[in-house]
Amino acid sequence: MQKFSPGQGLIARGNQATSIGTWDIVLPSSDNFTAEVSSAVDHVIYPKCRRYENHPCFDAIQKYETGYCMDASEKQIQLLCCPIKERHKKPQSPLLFNWQKPENCG
Repeated sequence: MQKFSPGQGLIARGNQATSIGTWDIVLPSSDNFTAEVSSAVDHVIYPKCRRYENHPCFDAIQKYETGYCMDASEKQIQLLCCPIKERHKKPQSPLLFNWQKPENCG
């Protein structure tokens, strides 16, 4: 059993979707979709949505995976790695994947 001194605690961070490791440094995608747990609180700490929403995800690994985040009003929402709806897209164009609210997926 781990004992902590006053003011100390434990925080663990994990990925909600398949990890892309350090590839996010060279690929045009947002970093790994994380969440945290802490010995100081009794709930999961989700990241801010602005860090992920409308940012690219790596479709070869994270395609159709989900993650949760907190919007500007501190409401928990789900984002999905999905094709974005594009207007005036050519049929032969590749699909572009972003973290989106499910209703915004193409």
